[in-house]
Formats: sequence, structure tokens, C-alpha cells
Amino acid sequence: MTTARLKKMIRKTLLWPDINVVSSQTLYQSLLGCIDLYETTKDEYWAEQCKLIGELICEHQNPDGGFDIGFQFVFGTNVYKSDPNESTSPELLSLYALYRYREIFNDESVDHAIEQAVNWILRFVYEVADGKYAIPYAPYSVPDAHIVNGTSFALPGLAYYCRNNPKDNKALDVVHGMVRFLKDELEAAPDCNGMYFRYFHRESTHFNTEVQKEKIDNYHVAQQIRYHTAVQRLIPSNDNLFIIENLSCYLLSRQDTDTGIISYCEDSQSYPRDIHTWGFSSCIKGFSSAYLISGDKRYREAAKKVLDWLLKYSYTGDYFYPILREDGLVIDDEFYVRNNAWVFHGMTNYLKNIQFSEMLYEICRKNYQSISGCNFKGYDIKIWNNRLIKGVRLKKRLFGQEAVV
Repeated sequence: MTTARLKKMIRKTLLWPDINVVSSQTLYQSLLGCIDLYETTKDEYWAEQCKLIGELICEHQNPDGGFDIGFQFVFGTNVYKSDPNESTSPELLSLYALYRYREIFNDESVDHAIEQAVNWILRFVYEVADGKYAIPYAPYSVPDAHIVNGTSFALPGLAYYCRNNPKDNKALDVVHGMVRFLKDELEAAPDCNGMYFRYFHRESTHFNTEVQKEKIDNYHVAQQIRYHTAVQRLIPSNDNLFIIENLSCYLLSRQDTDTGIISYCEDSQSYPRDIHTWGFSSCIKGFSSAYLISGDKRYREAAKKVLDWLLKYSYTGDYFYPILREDGLVIDDEFYVRNNAWVFHGMTNYLKNIQFSEMLYEICRKNYQSISGCNFKGYDIKIWNNRLIKGVRLKKRLFGQEAVV
């Protein structure tokens, strides 16, 4: 048995029975991907799938109006949700997906879920400084923004609300204030004209105890480009355009021009390492969004390089390997449904915004069948529970390391 297989077996043993979960990310990525394919092909099959997934998102919405990733996870040094089912702000992309579904199919059945999710945002958003707003990443556990991208991912749903309710000036002020907060979080990259977001909010109460203070997560930057571009179509502003242009320039500078690879984390001291295909595929959406808003062909070419690498090294013919080395060696060959939903949406976004091909369409269709075939649920590499947390701490103590997770 290989070391990787042994670690996987131990992890699953410690996680039992929490290995068969439905993640909000699986659902909203699948819905957005199916919407892409419906808009591209007008095939009623994709409309039917959109309705199915829209219903599942509403069914899995938390009673407080927010959305839960579906499992416990660690989001900083010794920082994790006080309740494994707690709603977190990045999962508000479920709201954006429901708004997209509502707009295209005029299905009023999702209106209550949309209203509840908007109220969740307005309940927890707070004023960081005069005219600047942010939202906690996990409001019941950490009362401040902590991780910057949570505010980025809350924005498109609230921007949709403001576009549809133009008389709500208070909510519109919050949208503009969130954009101002994020613009001020940008930091200049020394070796290019672009700017990036540090992963952890510098003013968070947990920042000083965070081991990875300098972490720059390139895959989340790619996601932020995609959703700030969505905001720009709904509630355009010069500040938001500034964010998009600078993040896009930064991300392009991080791509290896020969291989197309972009590292998960910018510096070698931060983790995860290797190529995680759920995040790497987000670079397709980031670059295609940058191309749509700028018309710069470099972004279209960059998206194709990411797609080509994934198809060459990660695609099995049925699903996509989740973790590989930069040379293409497979580190983890497990089928993770959430991982494949992310890749599915990356590919559909390419089909819709960059170039349609029958070959890629068939890959998307087959990949979606692997996602829907397990009812959108399964084991996930990011799952944590109390047994695993205690097990990791014990292991670190035994090896003379600081017992942090």
C-alpha cells in the first residue's frame, strides 16, 4: 500500500461516518455550469437539470437563510466553525446562482430562498470604516471579515438584489461600500503592474496568530475576478473595474507561459501545494471573465492553456483527478464530486465565453453525468471533524511539532 493510500484510509477512518455529504459548492457550481450549457445550446435537458439543482439548493439552505459548505473545515490556524453546519459567506454564491436561474427561467419558486439569503447578508454585513463594508467569513465563529474573499463572494448576490430593487438605497450603499473595502485590500505585486488580495484580512482579530500571514491564494484570486466581473455587469463602478483590471493583470503574470500552470499559493511557505484541479479550473473562469470585460486576447489564450493542461493530465475519460504535481504526476486519484463540479463549471464557462467545440461539450456532458449520477453527494478531501482535528494535533505532538491545525 502506498503512503498516499494509507493516509487516505486513516483519514476516512477518522472521518467516518461524515463521508457522504452534499456541498453547496457542488450544487451552485453545477447549476451555473448547466445554465452556461443551456444558454449555449438551448437544449431542454439543461433546463431540466437547472430546475432540479435549483430545488436542491433551496432544500439545503440553512434555516437562518445562509448556506453551508456541507461539512466542518479549517479556515485558518486553529480556526474552524463553532457549528459544523454554520453558514459561511463564500457559500452565498448559491444566492448568485439562484438569481441567475430566476432571471433565465422566471421560476418564482426560488423567490423565498433568495429573499432569505439577501436578509442573511444584510444581517451580518458590518461597517469596517466610514463608507466601507465587509462581511464575516463565518459570522457565528469569527465576528470580522478574517478571509477577504468572503466579501467578494457575497457581492454578486447583493448586487443582483440592488439591480432588481433600485429604490433600496441602503443596500446599494452597502454594495459600493463592500467594493471600497476590497479595493483598499489590494496590494501591489512588485514584479508586475497588477495587484492581488492577501488571503487573510490584515485587521482581523486572528491575523496576528495566523501562521500563513503572507498567504496569497492565486486560485481564489481567479474566482474573485470571475465574480467581480459579474458584479460589474449588475452594478458597474470605477472602483470595481479597478479591482478586476488589477487582479487580471496579476493572475496573468503568475501563469507559466510554456505549461500554463499557475501555483495554488504564491510563496513556497504557504499551502496547499501542487495543482488542485478544483481551484486551477477556476483560472479558466477568471481569464475568460477578464477577456470578456477587456477584449484582451492574452486572457483568452491563458484560459486555453489551463484547459489544455487539465485535459492532458487530469482527465481520466470519466472524471478529473483532484491533485497532481506540476509535472502531471497524479497525487490523488479519488473521484470527489465537489472537485468535478468546479471543473465542470470551468469548462462550460470556456464553451460559453471563449470557444464552443463538440469534443469539449461531450466531456462536459459526461462529467456532469458523473456528478449527478451520485446525486451530487460524496466524500470530500476538505472534510474535518473533531476526531480528525484531535488526531492531527496528537500526531504533531508525537513528532515534536506545534499542535495547530
